[in-house]
Amino acid sequence: MVPAQRKTRFSFGVLLTFVPIVLWYALPVSLFQKLAAQFHADDRLLQDEALLLGIISEIAAVYLLEHSRERPADQLSIFAIVVAILSSLAACAFFVAIVAISLHGW
Repeated sequence: MVPAQRKTRFSFGVLLTFVPIVLWYALPVSLFQKLAAQFHADDRLLQDEALLLGIISEIAAVYLLEHSRERPADQLSIFAIVVAILSSLAACAFFVAIVAISLHGW
Protein backbone atom coordinates (compact mmCIF):
# COMPACT_ATOMS: atom_id res chain seq x y z
CA MET A 1 0.00 0.00 0.00
CA VAL A 2 1.21 3.48 -0.79
CA PRO A 3 2.47 5.34 2.31
CA ALA A 4 0.25 8.34 1.52
CA GLN A 5 -2.84 6.10 1.56
CA ARG A 6 -1.78 4.62 4.89
CA LYS A 7 -1.33 8.07 6.40
CA THR A 8 -4.69 9.22 5.05
CA ARG A 9 -6.50 6.18 6.46
CA PHE A 10 -4.69 6.62 9.77
CA SER A 11 -5.66 10.31 9.91
CA PHE A 12 -9.32 9.58 9.18
CA GLY A 13 -9.28 6.78 11.74
CA VAL A 14 -7.88 9.06 14.44
CA LEU A 15 -10.41 11.75 13.51
CA LEU A 16 -13.30 9.26 13.71
CA THR A 17 -11.99 8.03 17.05
CA PHE A 18 -11.74 11.32 18.89
CA VAL A 19 -14.50 13.50 17.37
CA PRO A 20 -17.41 11.56 18.99
CA ILE A 21 -15.63 11.56 22.35
CA VAL A 22 -14.99 15.30 22.23
CA LEU A 23 -18.54 16.02 21.07
CA TRP A 24 -20.02 13.86 23.80
CA TYR A 25 -18.19 15.84 26.47
CA ALA A 26 -18.72 19.22 24.76
CA LEU A 27 -22.46 18.98 24.12
CA PRO A 28 -24.53 19.93 27.16
CA VAL A 29 -27.50 17.85 28.26
CA SER A 30 -29.71 20.92 27.86
CA LEU A 31 -29.14 20.73 24.10
CA PHE A 32 -30.71 17.27 24.04
CA GLN A 33 -33.61 18.55 26.11
CA LYS A 34 -34.21 21.45 23.70
CA LEU A 35 -34.05 19.13 20.69
CA ALA A 36 -36.40 16.68 22.38
CA ALA A 37 -38.92 19.45 23.03
CA GLN A 38 -38.66 20.59 19.43
CA PHE A 39 -39.16 17.10 18.00
CA HIS A 40 -41.67 16.02 20.67
CA ALA A 41 -39.46 13.11 21.68
CA ASP A 42 -37.85 11.84 24.85
CA ASP A 43 -34.45 13.42 25.53
CA ARG A 44 -33.06 10.02 26.53
CA LEU A 45 -33.96 8.72 23.07
CA LEU A 46 -31.97 11.51 21.43
CA GLN A 47 -29.00 10.84 23.70
CA ASP A 48 -29.17 7.15 22.81
CA GLU A 49 -29.24 7.95 19.10
CA ALA A 50 -26.26 10.28 19.46
CA LEU A 51 -24.35 7.53 21.26
CA LEU A 52 -25.29 5.03 18.55
CA LEU A 53 -23.80 7.39 15.96
CA GLY A 54 -20.69 7.52 18.15
CA ILE A 55 -20.49 3.72 18.20
CA ILE A 56 -20.84 3.57 14.41
CA SER A 57 -18.08 6.16 14.10
CA GLU A 58 -15.83 4.17 16.43
CA ILE A 59 -16.41 0.97 14.44
CA ALA A 60 -15.55 2.81 11.21
CA ALA A 61 -12.42 4.15 12.91
CA VAL A 62 -11.31 0.65 13.88
CA TYR A 63 -11.85 -0.50 10.28
CA LEU A 64 -9.76 2.36 8.88
CA LEU A 65 -7.05 1.92 11.49
CA GLU A 66 -6.79 -1.82 10.86
CA HIS A 67 -6.33 -1.17 7.15
CA SER A 68 -3.58 1.38 7.80
CA ARG A 69 -1.37 -1.28 9.38
CA GLU A 70 1.24 -3.35 7.59
CA ARG A 71 3.92 -5.86 8.46
CA PRO A 72 6.63 -5.50 9.65
CA ALA A 73 5.21 -3.06 12.16
CA ASP A 74 6.47 0.49 11.92
CA GLN A 75 5.54 3.51 14.07
CA LEU A 76 2.36 4.21 12.14
CA SER A 77 1.20 0.61 12.57
CA ILE A 78 1.87 0.70 16.30
CA PHE A 79 -0.03 3.97 16.71
CA ALA A 80 -2.88 2.52 14.62
CA ILE A 81 -3.12 -0.46 16.97
CA VAL A 82 -3.13 1.78 20.06
CA VAL A 83 -5.78 4.12 18.64
CA ALA A 84 -7.88 1.14 17.50
CA ILE A 85 -7.81 -0.20 21.06
CA LEU A 86 -8.86 3.24 22.37
CA SER A 87 -11.62 3.35 19.78
CA SER A 88 -12.88 -0.07 20.83
CA LEU A 89 -12.91 1.00 24.47
CA ALA A 90 -14.80 4.17 23.55
CA ALA A 91 -17.39 2.11 21.67
CA CYS A 92 -17.86 -0.08 24.75
CA ALA A 93 -18.18 3.02 26.96
CA PHE A 94 -20.78 4.47 24.59
CA PHE A 95 -22.71 1.20 24.71
CA VAL A 96 -22.66 1.20 28.52
CA ALA A 97 -23.87 4.81 28.48
CA ILE A 98 -26.74 3.83 26.17
CA VAL A 99 -27.79 1.07 28.53
CA ALA A 100 -27.52 3.38 31.56
CA ILE A 101 -29.56 6.13 29.88
CA SER A 102 -32.16 3.69 28.60
CA LEU A 103 -32.65 2.01 31.96
CA HIS A 104 -32.48 5.20 34.00
CA GLY A 105 -36.24 5.61 34.27
CA TRP A 106 -36.99 1.95 35.04
